[in-house]
Order: sequence, then structure tokens, then C-alpha cells
Amino acid sequence: MIWDSREVTLNFCNVIAILALLIAPLSSAHAAEESRVTFWYPEVGGPGYMEGLLSEFTRSSGIAVDKAIISIDDLKVALVKQAKRDALPDVVLCPSDYISLQQELKLSSIPKSLRTFDISTDHWRTTSIRDIVYGIPMISGNHLMLLYNKLLVDKVPTTWEQFKELRKKSSGPIVGWNYREMYWFAPFILTLGGNLVNNDRPALESQAVAKALVTYKELADAGVVDPNCTYSCASADFYSGKYRFAIDGDTALEQAYRRLGDKLGIAKLPTLDGKPMRSYSSSYALIFPSESLLGPKKTALNRLATYLLSPEIQQLLWKQARRIPIITKDRAKLKATASGNEQQMLSGLADSVVMPSVPAMTYAWESLRRGFILFMNGELGAEAASQRMQVEALRDLQKISEGGKR
Repeated sequence: MIWDSREVTLNFCNVIAILALLIAPLSSAHAAEESRVTFWYPEVGGPGYMEGLLSEFTRSSGIAVDKAIISIDDLKVALVKQAKRDALPDVVLCPSDYISLQQELKLSSIPKSLRTFDISTDHWRTTSIRDIVYGIPMISGNHLMLLYNKLLVDKVPTTWEQFKELRKKSSGPIVGWNYREMYWFAPFILTLGGNLVNNDRPALESQAVAKALVTYKELADAGVVDPNCTYSCASADFYSGKYRFAIDGDTALEQAYRRLGDKLGIAKLPTLDGKPMRSYSSSYALIFPSESLLGPKKTALNRLATYLLSPEIQQLLWKQARRIPIITKDRAKLKATASGNEQQMLSGLADSVVMPSVPAMTYAWESLRRGFILFMNGELGAEAASQRMQVEALRDLQKISEGGKR
């Protein structure tokens, strides 16, 4: 058989052309996949706010963002479920204490290239475990404040004793808050000198916890608050005028302003035993499950994080969403010009305690809740409940440390 070299050359060229045609769509698909990220977050700043920011990011960067808005009440559970299915999003905006799920979510550690933002050491600590950073703080605050309706309040009480006296002149409870949610109970422990953890271990067996239980129950017994109150007491019931006062965090301010406008007043929490009330504060942070910062989307994720931490977006967070910027310089500008409600909001933040983001906190919260219920139901005294909390928190933490299941 005689081979024609021209035919061989032609056939070879055809093969190369065909391979190029086959590979091109695969390369394009791969590139498109690297330019698309999945982002989960709770509502921030009202309906459509985050969607608008992310749409602008896509327009300017060409990086598509598949968005999922998940209620803060459901977000942690949803992440744990998706982790078991190996179907986690690329990036999540969440409370900083979620980094205690670092092992379950396989969180990326944050490289030095993404730790150059002007963020305080205290805020970086909210996203660190044993000096390893697992999240980028994006929003500051998350502390509790006293809200009030200016049309219904002539003078704001500044102590819990004054609230008890005011209740005697009223026909029903006067302050609405989520009474059985432990984040609202924790300030009583903190103000009385305690904490939920100490040196990365639960610290629930203390006089501060026992006294806080008694003090907290006394407010319900005095009728200052309805012990059956849930989130609606500090929102819908407060807006409707059922309660003159509410206790809530800065996450609620955007809606509160929409409902009450200039009738909304903000004050620091009432003092307790002559001491300023100290709420926990923390940050909302960007976390990266399934070690996504090491994967093919790392460049897109880096660009998204840089965009959300930019001065323009940080300033918009305050102006449009009423959330405190995480960037030190932007927060300093806000503090220098703040007055009225803004000043009270920042003053409360200054009194707050940065919430530890260590695994022990997860079990401290759960044990605190169980002991709280036993005390409120009259099944245990305050000191016994405090002791029970500590035993259970240590037991649950030990199980995890040994690789056991909760």
C-alpha cells in the first residue's frame, strides 16, 4: 500500500481540529464553573439588600453568584445537614460563632492574603480557634440594646429596679424580648461577673450563673416581661404598641426603623446592681466550607470577599442596612459623627463582651438552656441548676474531644 504524505498530514490536521472542538466546550464549561460561586446568607438590611450588592458584584466582575437566603434560625441546621450530604455552599455569611463547627463544615483557614483588611484584633479573635483564623469578619455588633417607642415613653428607666416600679403603674408587661432564648439571658451572667466559658472550657458552675437565674426569674415574677415571650414580642408586639420597650440586637434595627421611623428610640440596657449591663457582641463573618479557598473557585471567592470588605460596601452597610462596619477606620468615622440613637448603639457595643468562638461555647449554650428550663420549671434550685449545666457541658465536650457522637 502506498501512503500519500499529503493525506497523512490532512488527516492529522483533521484529528487536531476535531480534538480542539471537543476540548473547547469542556474548557469553557470549566472556566464558567470557576466563575460561579454559591453563597448562603441570612437577610441583612431588609429584603433585597444583599441581592443588590451581589448583583452589582456580578456586573462588575463577571462572576455569577448563586444566592440562597436562609433564616438565621435555620442556617446552622441547614449547614450541618448539607455537610452530611457533602453539598455545602462555597461561602456563607453567618454569626462568627459558627466557626465552632470548623471540623463538621471543613472550613478553610484564612490565608494571610485575606487578612490584610483594617480589622481589629478583637474582631479577628471572633473568627479564630487556637490562633487559626477560619472566617473573615464583615459586620460588627450583634449586641443587645433597649428599644422604645417615643410616643409611649416620657422617660426611659435606666435600672431594672426602675422598670419594676414602672410595671406597678401599668396593666401588663412593659418590655418584650425573647425571654427563653439564652442570648438574652447571658447579659445577666456577664454583668454579675460570670461567663459561659473560661480558657476554652465551660464555666457554668458559678455564683454568677446562680444569681442570674434568680434575678432573671424575678423580672418575670414582677410582670416586667412575659416569660412566654418569643421573637414576636420584640418585633410585631413592640411595633403595634403592646409593649413600650423591647430588647433586641442591631439585626432588628432596619425593620424597626421601617415600622416606627423617628418614633424609635435606642438606649443602653438597664443597669443591674449598679453595674452597666454587658451583652455579648460578635461579628457576622464570611466562612468558606469544604475548604473552598483551596479549590478551583479560590480566585472568585477572593474577589467576592475583597468586594464585601471594600470601604464603599462597608459604608453602605451602615447607611442602608444600619449595621456597624467591621473596618476600623469606617467605624471610627461613624463614632466621631454619631448622635442620638447611633451614639447609644455604639455605647452599648463599647460595654459588650466579645463572644468566644470556641467549641466549648456550643455545649455551654445547650447545657445553659437545659438547666435554665429545669430551674424555671421548679425542678432544680439555682445552684443545683448551675452545677448540672457544668457537668453536662463538660460531658458533651469530652465526647466530641474523644471523637464520640453527641
